[in-house]
Amino acid sequence: MGKRIAVTQAKSNIALIFGLLISIKVGFLMPTFAEIEAVDLSTPLTLEQCLQLALENSTSVKNNQISVAIQNLRIKDAESNFYPNFSLSGNYTLSDQLRRMQRQRENLDKDTFVLLEQGENYNFGLTGRYTIWDSGQRWLNLLQEKESLKSQESRNERTRQSLIYEVTQAYYEVLKSQALVAVNKEILQRSRDNRQRVEAFVEAGIQIEADIAAAQVQEANNELTLLNNQNQLDIALSNLPRVMGLDPSIRISLTEIEEPMTSVTPPNVTLDKAIEKALKNRPEFVENTTTLNRLQYSLQLARIQRLPTVGVEYSHNMDLDTYFDDFFDTYEHLEHLRDWRAAATLNFPLFDSGVRKRQVQNVELQLEQSRENIEDLKRTISLDARQSYLNLASRAKATDIAEKQVRNARLNLDVTKGRYDLERAFLLELLQAQTDYAQALTNQVRSFYDYKIARTALQKAMGDL
Repeated sequence: MGKRIAVTQAKSNIALIFGLLISIKVGFLMPTFAEIEAVDLSTPLTLEQCLQLALENSTSVKNNQISVAIQNLRIKDAESNFYPNFSLSGNYTLSDQLRRMQRQRENLDKDTFVLLEQGENYNFGLTGRYTIWDSGQRWLNLLQEKESLKSQESRNERTRQSLIYEVTQAYYEVLKSQALVAVNKEILQRSRDNRQRVEAFVEAGIQIEADIAAAQVQEANNELTLLNNQNQLDIALSNLPRVMGLDPSIRISLTEIEEPMTSVTPPNVTLDKAIEKALKNRPEFVENTTTLNRLQYSLQLARIQRLPTVGVEYSHNMDLDTYFDDFFDTYEHLEHLRDWRAAATLNFPLFDSGVRKRQVQNVELQLEQSRENIEDLKRTISLDARQSYLNLASRAKATDIAEKQVRNARLNLDVTKGRYDLERAFLLELLQAQTDYAQALTNQVRSFYDYKIARTALQKAMGDL
């Protein structure tokens, strides 16, 4: 009875060891993610702070980082094929044949074999395998996985740059809407002052009732423009937190831009240089190039799969149940309970109904398709860089012209207002001068922030964000 208890305890210890190994392995594989620190949104944020928040909260960025981690694990799996593979195996057998064998071994007759209702056996083995030669298949698989990692990193960079552009565009849209609302409020106040002055002149008998109607129409138009721009500001204030990965209901205050609206510069590179830089740095082009490289490795792999592979295999088994029984009886003569086997293997494919041949043809067609996609992508990137470059140059010129228009419109308004105060100009002339000035201010605000967005768009087109 003591021997049976010891055997049972030994088997339990083996099961406990396996359980611990599995729990340790699972613990190492479980990913840990650091909690993102809370950011105080009550203070005005700069563009850099908005970008930082967006990169921290973006679901796409987080998923891409996880994809990179997964691809690194796949590379390690491909590298593990270069090392031997060892495995532990065990089995438990329950059969009537084992009962008869056990009865014969212990010289028990049928009547005394009462406790042995069923025969059982525990077996434990160690197996090792290693591929000596596979015609370079392992190397090609590893190179494929490394190209996949480059492709995923390029995809991550494309997502990052797209997010930066979206946040920058939303950021400047908020500032543009705020500036337009400020301009509209100033213009509306001028219209109200004009209307009140005209009403006073009509009461004094200097002007007629029709002048009041003209002033009221001007005031109503300016009020409607202010209302529209306030709605655009509300939309922009909701869109900014959305692209930052925050709740759209959150209201974010932004730091005002200190540089004057006349501070614009044309592109600092030539058009040819911008296109060249775009073809070199754009993540889409890098991603398609890695896809082409991966397909080339796939073609080589499909071709060499017809070649033989050579490996070795070793196994060592032990009858645990009999081992423990005999071990407590005697410590000698246990060799008959162990067995081992060593073998060299050769695998040479002979006939597969043309499957491998069609695999080669399939990859060749994919390669041709990938090359066509790369050529088309080159044309698309070149066009995008050209359009972004010309758009920035146009926005810079428009901002410079808008500054001159504002200066001229302000001068014309001052002159017309002076003439109107001296009763040498009609009210309609003053209202038209105010309209021209308001339009000039609006054009300047739009041109300046459109220039800011166009400059970021050119950086994105060149892959330089």
